[in-house]
Amino acid sequence: MANITEKTGSLLCWLVLLMWTAASGYVPVITDMTVAGGSRGIAISIASDSPVEATVTKKDRSSVKITLSNCIYGLKSYSYDFFEAGAPVKRISVEEVEGHSVEVTLSLNSVLDEKIRVQHKGNRCLALLSGNPVDEFRWNASELTENNPQTGLYKASAGNSRVAGLKNIRFLRREAVGELSFLFDNEVTGKIKRDGDSIVILFSDAVNGLGKAAFSLPEGSVYKKIDIREKKIGDSNLLGVIIKTDRKFSGSSQSIAHWSGDVFTLFASAENDRKVSLWTSSGEAQWEYDFYRIPDYDVDLKSMGERALRDVESQQEIGSTFNVNGESGITASVKSQDMHPSASSLIQKTAESYQKKIPEPLIVIAEKVNYRNAPSTDGEALGQLSIGENLKLVKKENGWVSFSSFEAQGWVLGKFVADSSKVTSAQWEKIKLKRAVTQTAVKQEEKVAADNPIDTVDYKNSAETIADSVPAPQSPSKRVIKYNPFGRDPFVSLNKDSISLKGRPFIENLRLVGILYDNTDKVILLEDRLNTKKPFTLREDDQIEHGRVLKIYKDKVVFLLTEYGISRSYTMRLTSNSRQEAGN
Repeated sequence: MANITEKTGSLLCWLVLLMWTAASGYVPVITDMTVAGGSRGIAISIASDSPVEATVTKKDRSSVKITLSNCIYGLKSYSYDFFEAGAPVKRISVEEVEGHSVEVTLSLNSVLDEKIRVQHKGNRCLALLSGNPVDEFRWNASELTENNPQTGLYKASAGNSRVAGLKNIRFLRREAVGELSFLFDNEVTGKIKRDGDSIVILFSDAVNGLGKAAFSLPEGSVYKKIDIREKKIGDSNLLGVIIKTDRKFSGSSQSIAHWSGDVFTLFASAENDRKVSLWTSSGEAQWEYDFYRIPDYDVDLKSMGERALRDVESQQEIGSTFNVNGESGITASVKSQDMHPSASSLIQKTAESYQKKIPEPLIVIAEKVNYRNAPSTDGEALGQLSIGENLKLVKKENGWVSFSSFEAQGWVLGKFVADSSKVTSAQWEKIKLKRAVTQTAVKQEEKVAADNPIDTVDYKNSAETIADSVPAPQSPSKRVIKYNPFGRDPFVSLNKDSISLKGRPFIENLRLVGILYDNTDKVILLEDRLNTKKPFTLREDDQIEHGRVLKIYKDKVVFLLTEYGISRSYTMRLTSNSRQEAGN
């Protein structure tokens, strides 16, 4: 029933236009004409947007006429004779005649061959006029250079036969605005009318140069289908276009027409659907991407900020009623106290309280640093400090720093300690690693000691030296063991789970092994490299950890990842160039 209704609507549109009763054939248009000469002789090349028939007739010893059947040139007549002295061509003229034929006449400065050879190659016709060698020469009807200036066009008349050819249709979607453009090779005029869900356009003096009369646009393109028909009435070529609007957007979209020379454009809006896409009738480009939708939270931050500013500047007590999003009646049950008379006084008192800045603690940034009883290398070494230890600054003297800590005090060389606010990121990484190793070792030893009590060793009286043990403990009953951080961490398990708590795979562990792609369904096949190659089968919009499958193509997959409130796209391609296709 839906197909019958759509066909009936299209038929009514054609009857409203009164343009045609049946589709007529497409008339080819001459697009290029070039004359070239050289060591192999003189030849002419004529190109059109579809094949045409050519007949060659010699008028005299140096003139020839080439008749092109069932085509148009675009100019009623065209002549050129402003060639340089010594050029092999004397004059060239083109004229349109009745019955959609074009006559090209050339006059040479030399004698033509007895038999002129003509060859057709696709949409191009080639004719060898003379086999006698000449100086290098080239002339093109569409190029005006220093060798063939504008003044040489002594006669050119467009008349009423200048026909604009439709060469491309393009639909561009940018967020909520859709742009449908018809691109011609010449200026075009016409009329437009809306008929229900359809938009009817009638172009004057225009023909269809696309080779097709019907186009279907991708889903969600505002416009659903385009039908094109041609009709010739007298000397006028009429081109009719019916644009079928997608019913999903017919209620909300309002089309705006814009004429600009050789381009006619329709603009439409789809406010509830934001995306970016491109489609062309030639099929050279087609893509589509959805925009990331930012979550909409029902919080009016602007009004809350204005309300907070008014509360600070007012004399109102804290225990009074305040409003949230215009709804009153919410009372704060806090003890009433005096408010500052203004925000400026509050800021001033806060600034004064921070005038006495607390000095930042010092951190040891090197391993096994000796500290002494005097600010000199001649002083007695009292012990060693480990990287990452916190020290309290007492004073500085001649490049040495006097410090105190919970376990020791003395002098240390200034280059081995730094203000905690000036420690580099690389130094922080070493400090964090050292602290993690120390904490883990102490916990393991305490656990073993609790299960199997052992005798403590007096560090000062023992002859053994514990490898990499720093600093020397002040308590004789405390034993601290540290290990070299290089290599694999023995306290980290070798068994890793590559599946999240929600049962979703991580994108960094997946490998794309195949894509099943047809008109009805798109499926990707993946395997988890860290989980015994566990297989996964996903479709578009299926979830993975921190994202989802955005788009599936024949040779790649695009994922949309959202991490820490930031969205990005990630493309995964097939590693093999081989492709297998299945059919009925």
